[in-house]
Amino acid sequence: KKVNLFKHAVFNPNNEINDARNEYFKLIGDEYTLKKNTAIISKQILIPENKTLKLYKGQKVIFDGGDLIVKGDLKFEGADNEKIIITTTKKGGKLIVLNGKHLIKNTEFLNFKKNNSSDYYTGSITFYNSVVELINSDFSGNESEDFLNIVSSDVKLNNIKFKDCFSDCLDLDFSNGKIDGLNIENSLNDGLDVSESILEIKDITITKSGDKGISVGENSKISIEKCQITNGDIGLVVKDGSRVFIDLLETNNIKIPIAAFIKKERYAQP
Repeated sequence: KKVNLFKHAVFNPNNEINDARNEYFKLIGDEYTLKKNTAIISKQILIPENKTLKLYKGQKVIFDGGDLIVKGDLKFEGADNEKIIITTTKKGGKLIVLNGKHLIKNTEFLNFKKNNSSDYYTGSITFYNSVVELINSDFSGNESEDFLNIVSSDVKLNNIKFKDCFSDCLDLDFSNGKIDGLNIENSLNDGLDVSESILEIKDITITKSGDKGISVGENSKISIEKCQITNGDIGLVVKDGSRVFIDLLETNNIKIPIAAFIKKERYAQP
C-alpha cells in the first residue's frame, strides 16, 4: 500500500530545493516559507524530507507550468477573512505530497489547469502515505482527472467544499478517517470516489454529478450519518465487496437513488 513514486522515476531528485539559489522560499530553522507573499512557480521543485513548508494567511502560490513536490510536512494557516490561495495559470501545475503530517486551514485551491509534466500523474493535488487534516478549505475549478486524491493515508476533513470538477472531485484510495461537513457541486464524473478505504462521514451534500454522487468500491467500509444528493443519474453506488451503513440518505431528482453490484469479478457481493 505504501507508494514510492521516486522508485519509478516519476520525479527528478535533482530538483530538490537548493537554499543558495532558491528563488521562491527561505529556510528558517526546519521551515520553508515564501520569500514574498506571492510565488509564481514555473519549474519542478522538491521540498526535502524532515522539513516543513509553511504558508501564512493572505499568501498565494501560482503554478505556471511547474510542480511542487513535498517530501516533508505541510502547514497552511490561512484565516477566515484572509485565506491562502493556491492556483495555476493556463500552463497548469500540480501539488504532490509524499509522506509526513499535514495541516491545511482556510485555504482556497482555485482554477487548476492541466499540466502534462508527468506521464504518470493526472490529478491536481495528491497526498501519498500521509496524515492529512483539512479544515475550512475550498476547491473550485479543475481540469485534471481528480481534483484531490488521497492515497494510503489517514484523513480528517472538516467543512470542505468542491465545485466545478472536470472528473472526480474527491478520490480516496487505501485511506482511513473521518469527514465532517463535505459539500460537492457540479462534478462531471463522481462527486466522492472511495476505494479500499474505511471512513466515517457526517453531513455530506452533493449536487449535480455527471456519473455517481458517491461511489464506494473495492472492499471499502463506509458509515454515513447524513447525506443529501441532488440532480444526477445515480446517487449512491456500493460495489465489489464494500459495505455502507446509512442513517439518513435524501435524494432529489436522481434517476437511481441507490445501486449495488459487482463490477470486478474477483470481489464479493457488496
